[in-house]
Amino acid sequence: MTKRAILKQKIIAVAGKIFDTYGFRKTTMDDIAEGIKKRKSSIYYYFKSKEEIFQSVVLQEARVFRRNIIKAIEQEESPRNKLKAYVITRMNIIDSLGNFNMALQDKRLMHIDFVVRLKTLYD
Repeated sequence: MTKRAILKQKIIAVAGKIFDTYGFRKTTMDDIAEGIKKRKSSIYYYFKSKEEIFQSVVLQEARVFRRNIIKAIEQEESPRNKLKAYVITRMNIIDSLGNFNMALQDKRLMHIDFVVRLKTLYD
């Protein structure tokens, strides 16, 4: 992994924690810059906006969500057990993915295009 990719992943990880703590609306680019101990201009080198960072965070959590759901379903044989595994896994994991959950639940984020697409996909 290149230095650039490592720093981009660090931005996503730190921003994810900050968004999860303060929410999308209250989190600022300054908060994220402080979290990674870099200047705000360094973040803009990797991301155009706070929305783009949030999108990266949520999509990363969506991949974790999907991976866990698929793994749980694949371990079962009958349709009934697959459905049960889906429901139980979804209930158990959704709270641990705060930003993904926030994107799906918070109506105030419906002005962001990717949130609308994500909500449609996961509803």
